[in-house]
Formats: sequence, structure tokens, C-alpha cells
Amino acid sequence: MAGSSNEVAAATGDPLLIGSNNVTSALNDTTSLISPSSASPSSGGQGVFGSTDGPENIFTSTRMGVIGTAASDGVGTFGYVPTGVSSIGVLGRTDQGYGVIASSQTGVSLWVRDGGRLLQQKRATAEPPATGTFAEGEMIRDLAGDMHICVGAGTPGIWQKVTAQHPNYSSAGGSINLLPRPIRIVDTRGNGAPITNGGAKLTPTLPLSVQVTGTVADSLSVPAGATGILGNLTATEANGSGFALVWPNGQAQPQTSNLNYSAVTGNPAIANYFISAIDIAGKMNVMCAAAATHILVDIFGFVY
Repeated sequence: MAGSSNEVAAATGDPLLIGSNNVTSALNDTTSLISPSSASPSSGGQGVFGSTDGPENIFTSTRMGVIGTAASDGVGTFGYVPTGVSSIGVLGRTDQGYGVIASSQTGVSLWVRDGGRLLQQKRATAEPPATGTFAEGEMIRDLAGDMHICVGAGTPGIWQKVTAQHPNYSSAGGSINLLPRPIRIVDTRGNGAPITNGGAKLTPTLPLSVQVTGTVADSLSVPAGATGILGNLTATEANGSGFALVWPNGQAQPQTSNLNYSAVTGNPAIANYFISAIDIAGKMNVMCAAAATHILVDIFGFVY
């Protein structure tokens, strides 16, 4: 038992190191099992070693406080606390280096089970680190809650801010994805487009509701869940001067325009690039004002 004199192991006759009991530390009085190689730091060794039909210690040259190995269907180290929101099953901490290393040769290195919650606290600064040495692949959360990833090791390294959404516009931002090729989802002249308005020009001030997500053109479509689109708006065969605009379905018509045309510029055609949000169902509105015109909508990317 801990604190007793060394006992003799029955099988080999070698002494069994038990260690010291009630070691006074800065935190608590504990029973400490000391690595037999503690006097020779370069040789490695473990303070506590447990194995359930597992391999021998694979960290032959590494000094470790606790190591647990298991058979192929077992658990090397297991920490469990049945109740208590402030309890910790397993704690890894170091003043320098790595607090916890999760490693798998061919499987999952880190698995967050059940609730799937992963907590990463904020740093004390609102921007990427200005001092310190960092490795490529490190991720931090700054004081504002934005995520940053280190894409180049160094002091302080090269950092990129991960795409973020403003909390007041949770459905209006995200990453930009480009389609393999542009697609035409609206052509009021027909010409094989999936949305044609019956082949008629748009009636001034009467919006055309366009289902963007899921509408297939040239074997491609914007996927469900997209929050915005990148595209071109074209007016052609205009009856006179006017303007055209796009905006998310379900929102009030904005006092803006995406394209201005006339009987001259709209014949044969005039186009302009646009970015627009779409509603939760993946729809947007297209409208012309003052003079009727045929409208074309081409999409080459989306926000997700």
C-alpha cells in the first residue's frame, strides 16, 4: 500500500516502487507515485502506469505523470463525474507546452460526444496575437469572440480571421462559394431558363418572386441553406427608360436600384453585377419600374 516500504514482486523478485504518501504541494496534500527514473530526467518514466491488456509503454523516452493503455476495445484513461456543472472529468494543464494531446493513427483524434459542445474561452485582446510564438494550425478566440487561425508559424505568426457574422445579422453573412460555372435561372424571353415569367416582360412595379435555392439550371443549383447570392442582372428589349432591382423575398421594397436602362441602353441589353440576400426559403424578388423590360438573372456564387 502507498507509503509502505518496498515490497518484493512474487514473479521476478524485483522491488515494487510504491512512492511517498502525503506529499505537501502548493495545492493539496496528496499520495504521490514517483517515477523510478525521476533521478534521471533524460531517461523518461511514468509516475503512474496502468494497463488493461494493452501494449507496454510506447512513450519510452518521455516523462509522464499518468499513462493508461488498454486493449483494442478498451479505454486507456477514463474520467467521469456523475453530477455537478462545475466538475471536470479530466484536466490537463501545463505552464508551457501542450495541456492535452489527442492522437490517433487512423481514427478520430478528438471526439466531442453527446451534446457536441466544445468550449473555447476568449483571449484578453480583441485582435490576433501581437506577441508570442505560435505554430501553424493554432486557433484562438479574441476578446470580441471572433475566431482566428494561424496560417504561418512564427512570432507572432501569420493569422487569418475566420468568416464571422455580425450578431444583429445572423442570417446575412457567411462564406462565399463559387459555382463550377455560372447558371441562368431567369430569362423572361424563355430560351430554356427554368424561370420565364411565361415569356412576358416584367410589368413595372410588379415583383417577380424567384425561387433561387433548388432551382436547377445547366445541372447546377444553389443549395438550400444559402443566405445570399452573387450574380448578374440584365435588362434587354426595354420599352423605354427605367430601372430594375433585386431584394430578399418577404422584405419591404428598398429605395434602391441595381440597374438603370433606357430604350437605347436596354437594346440590345445592359447588365450589372449584384449581391443580394435571400430569405429563409431561398427566394428573392426581381422588379422593374417605369418601363417594361425582359430580365435575365445569372448566378455564379452564393453565401452560405
